[in-house]
Amino acid sequence: MKIISAEQISSVIKAISNPERLAIIEILAEGRSNVTGIVKKTGIAQPKVSTHLSMLQNAGIVDSFRSGKEIIYSIVPEVMESLLSWAEDLSGKMNRSLHGEMNVIVPSSDSFSYARCCYDHLAGKIGVYLLEELLRRGWIAVENSDKPTFLLTNLGEDSLKNLGVNIPVKKKHGRIFAYGCRDVSERKLHLGGSLGHAIFQDMIVKGIIQRSPGTRSLRVNSTVDEWFSGKGT
Repeated sequence: MKIISAEQISSVIKAISNPERLAIIEILAEGRSNVTGIVKKTGIAQPKVSTHLSMLQNAGIVDSFRSGKEIIYSIVPEVMESLLSWAEDLSGKMNRSLHGEMNVIVPSSDSFSYARCCYDHLAGKIGVYLLEELLRRGWIAVENSDKPTFLLTNLGEDSLKNLGVNIPVKKKHGRIFAYGCRDVSERKLHLGGSLGHAIFQDMIVKGIIQRSPGTRSLRVNSTVDEWFSGKGT
């Protein structure tokens, strides 16, 4: 199970504790950029931007790749996902501690625990079900059980193409293709990575799920099984 360590948490929090680095993260969260683009949007001097980017890279928050003569920077989604899961898990522990003596359970709202987005992929009960069903149908298979990561089978590739899913490049600038992301409310795994994002986007386009403005909770219009059956294609 992918769990962020105490050392990683400390490193990430230290890296994002600076207002200028936070501004850079917010820009990169909207899309990739080179140093020139960041300088124009933030007004921070180029040498300071480069220094901030170096620290963010050392903390594992930002990745880079060369495109011609330019170096392009981007957010590493898995680090932010892990930090978010840690924060939500901590919140859950606090609730259980505060209300444990009264035997009162204080869960998240029904919509939040049932369906929500975790960074850019599906989480909650239906997110866990999606991963379990992909494995059961043989569309994906375990690649590394320690992390865990998954690979797309030939059956899965053909099936997803038939559904109209835009299958991502398996190795793209450091992002993990498919992995098990710890679901805070379910205490199980849901599907993260670029494949999880592609399926999430396909479900939104087809109206299976719908974003709720101002929240990570999702409105569910159809079941995951209906998506598997080709609803909306």
